[in-house]
Amino acid sequence: MPPALLVAGLGLLLVAALDPRRSAVLLPGLLLCGLGALLLRRQGAPLPRAPLAAALALAAFAAAAPEFRADSPSYYVWLRSAAWDGNLDFRNEYDTWGFEHARDTATGLMENPHPVGPALVWAPFVGYARLYVELDRALFGGGWDREGYGAPYLRGAGLGTLLLVLLAALALGRDLAVERGRGLAALAVVGTLAASPLLYYALVVPTMSHALAFAFATLALLALRRLERAPSAGGWVALGAAIGLCALMRWQALVLALSALPLFVREARADRLRAGHVLAGAAAGCAALVPQLLAWQALFGAPLALPQGAGFFDWTAPRLVDVLVSANHGLLTWSPAVALGLLGLLPLLRVPGQRTVVAGGLLAVAATAWVNGSVVDWTGSDAYGHRRFDVAWPWAAWGMAVVLAAAERAIARRPRLVTAAALGLLVAWNAGLVTHFRARLYPGEAPLARVAADHARLLHRIASGALGAAFGDRGRAFAYKVFVGEYVYTHWNPSGTLDLSVLPPSEWRGFSKLRSDGGRVFRWALAPESCVRAPLDVPPDLRLTVTARAPRRLLPQAMVVAVNGVEAARAELSAEWQDVAIDAGPGFLRAGENWICLRFSRRSPGDEPISAAVVRLQLP
Repeated sequence: MPPALLVAGLGLLLVAALDPRRSAVLLPGLLLCGLGALLLRRQGAPLPRAPLAAALALAAFAAAAPEFRADSPSYYVWLRSAAWDGNLDFRNEYDTWGFEHARDTATGLMENPHPVGPALVWAPFVGYARLYVELDRALFGGGWDREGYGAPYLRGAGLGTLLLVLLAALALGRDLAVERGRGLAALAVVGTLAASPLLYYALVVPTMSHALAFAFATLALLALRRLERAPSAGGWVALGAAIGLCALMRWQALVLALSALPLFVREARADRLRAGHVLAGAAAGCAALVPQLLAWQALFGAPLALPQGAGFFDWTAPRLVDVLVSANHGLLTWSPAVALGLLGLLPLLRVPGQRTVVAGGLLAVAATAWVNGSVVDWTGSDAYGHRRFDVAWPWAAWGMAVVLAAAERAIARRPRLVTAAALGLLVAWNAGLVTHFRARLYPGEAPLARVAADHARLLHRIASGALGAAFGDRGRAFAYKVFVGEYVYTHWNPSGTLDLSVLPPSEWRGFSKLRSDGGRVFRWALAPESCVRAPLDVPPDLRLTVTARAPRRLLPQAMVVAVNGVEAARAELSAEWQDVAIDAGPGFLRAGENWICLRFSRRSPGDEPISAAVVRLQLP
């Protein structure tokens, strides 16, 4: 019975993740998985960690509502064109999406600068999505297209990314658990990855290559660790294949080959290196790259290509400082947990049996920084954090385990709770920054002071929503008191004057830029409504004076005053400046935030539909 509940729950979560029209099954799926796990626990069975991890990952994926943005079309189009059209002519896909065509290649096909590897990984998952679409149409009359463009196909590709990320994280945690214990290893892996750009590229934009590059970079790290402990032909083949597969996702990941250099030197100095083993590993890596060579041959007429052009790199002027610490997409400034994890690797350079792997990893990360700094587009364009450091994320998780272990040794009381809380704050910071990035607040630079302020506002919004759902207006008022605490009639605004010439933009919406008329400074009220924020600790009766006038061409002009979405009063405006008195009585204003909005019966035509000129709103 409990396993059946788990399977049923995972099935519902899979549907919710695949089909945005079936998001209602998300909560039942989580409940079934939780119930199944609880019953197994009560029967004395161990918790099924992998199914529960899969359930949480699917739920997070569905809740995140993945986006098909940035370079996603260039990656997905390999699969869509080959599977549905049987060719590599991408023009019809770009026409369907409404994207501008890239230039033609020597073969007459449209250029594609991105690798084919992700499409190969996604193929079975998009095949599953295709089956789901057919079943949905047959059983429920669903209307998803059959041509590979709809959300289930794109989310199917994203689920392929999510599965590989999950498997890689579980494998990395299991490897670290041997040295650090299961609890600390899980905390290091989950915390570091959730506090890195991987959170964004696994859940929000999974149809790019970065999360897949992380998964195969993890495979390379684990293969290298095993090879260090027991050098063998199979170990070199596994390492070569992992590096080749990672490069098939992103060809820049070839720098991972440098991670084997210290081990190569150690074995050569000890006279234990066998050339045949190394050559077998290199051959495995080259074999993994064959699909890309074939794709380039078909697209560019040659098996080797630099699709971005020779001018894409400037090897003599790498912006190393910028790609690492700049507020404009710097790896360490956007993702401090990654910085902490990479620093945590340094002590391992003195540990026999680990120093060669660590030295190799740091060498690969340094090479990655050099390559990233040499790219003309060093910020990564539409990038969350520095997305091109994807191969560094598994190494950072390993280093984080070292940092957490050292911290727990230094903390006397409840060390695990303290370290978990500290890492949780980094995860919360990263999740908040992802939210702001999705809202297009930080397309480039992310100034620390502004990010912190936006985080505080986001935390207030979350608390207000949660407390409001539980306790209504009283809950929202309490959240405002805790997170903001600025009120009219206090030192913040002792006079109760809501003057549009001095209020910052956060205090109003729906008004124009400042204008001047005969010495009066005002803003135009724009359709459909213009609002001013009025926070109150103890709400009085609604008595209000509005200083305003209407343009002559819009007369007669009626003004409606609405408070928190509820209409409170009406008045007529004239063409002359006047103080319109409103006395609506009790019940409209509430403790906490209030939005006093002005709506008008007439508006001007054009791009900026004005209704009236407003100077101020005066509370008693």
